[in-house]
Amino acid sequence: GQPRGNTSDYRADAPNPRAYGGAGASAAGRRRVRRPRVQSANENAGEALPMRGAVDAGHGRRAAAAGRADIPREVPVLRRKFMSLQMPIRLIATDMDGTLLTDEPLILPETADVLRRAAEKGIVLSLASGRLPDDASFFAVDAKLPMHVIALNGAVTLVKPLGDVQEAHHLPQPTVHRITARLDEANVQYAVFGVHEVVASDDMPLSRAQVVIGTFLNRAGGRTAFRNRKQGIDAVIQDCVKVVVFSQNLPLLDDLRAFVRDTCPDADVTSSWWDNIEIVPRSASKGSALQALAKSLNIPMDEVMVFGDSDNDLSMLKAAGVSVAMGNANERVRASARFETLTNDAQGVAAAIRAIVFGEDVPGVIRKR
Repeated sequence: GQPRGNTSDYRADAPNPRAYGGAGASAAGRRRVRRPRVQSANENAGEALPMRGAVDAGHGRRAAAAGRADIPREVPVLRRKFMSLQMPIRLIATDMDGTLLTDEPLILPETADVLRRAAEKGIVLSLASGRLPDDASFFAVDAKLPMHVIALNGAVTLVKPLGDVQEAHHLPQPTVHRITARLDEANVQYAVFGVHEVVASDDMPLSRAQVVIGTFLNRAGGRTAFRNRKQGIDAVIQDCVKVVVFSQNLPLLDDLRAFVRDTCPDADVTSSWWDNIEIVPRSASKGSALQALAKSLNIPMDEVMVFGDSDNDLSMLKAAGVSVAMGNANERVRASARFETLTNDAQGVAAAIRAIVFGEDVPGVIRKR
């Protein structure tokens, strides 16, 4: 999705993934309490295991018969039954903000390691983001991951990070003029995106743009040009692939969403965060770009796995055979996905790949249907 700002604005309704609890064994006087033994993932549910250590079952029964309470009796331990979630996967596509990336935003080393294991197994990897092509690419480059890049909500695709543009969908100029005129009338902040350039509607400082538009706007080796409106907006309107509107006035965003749907038949509107709307060509979506990628690789959609958390991920979640909602996803995403995993900060992408691709027993990954 689109880069996100202060995480204090986070509005997802998922529970806190970090609220883990636990307690260890304790000692009181001379009494010793043993921990139950660690259970194997493949043991059957419901079988009782004897306690292990100095206190065996027979000794416990003899002590109880003698009226001694300082030695525990045999305690049954229930084993959790492991049911494998493994499925055949040949292509993995993941959203970035709120999904693959932590709130920093970063791809953590452990997540990168799991993705590399998948690539070594012959599985194709792809990013699917609202970010600019090179902005998304630098995350894959830094993590040393071989990935296709679906950028700007499917409007632009690259075969590899920082590679040539494979396909680009543009908004017609009259449509962009109609949209920007309405946004100017509403006095709202917005940005107009070309394939490798973006123009802010006001004097947005670079530090702000790096939060809401792209982390690596000014990074050496990238092709992205960022400027403000007073430096010229006409050139990017001719090459426009997306318009993003930023506002915490939610009724206004709803009005603008309705305006686009009612007056711009060649545009579609979605969202990657609670305080924005993203306007793209109707011919472009993450879902359609993912289907085109899978077709070019002769991979059936039943063998495609996708991850997402926001509305702009819905099209690919509905298209893929194995759809996974993040633990921090909104209700619409969670309702559309077959699986649910941990949050982005708890490395939910890695957890689900381990469970579904490698068949490991990973707590927190749930099959819903």
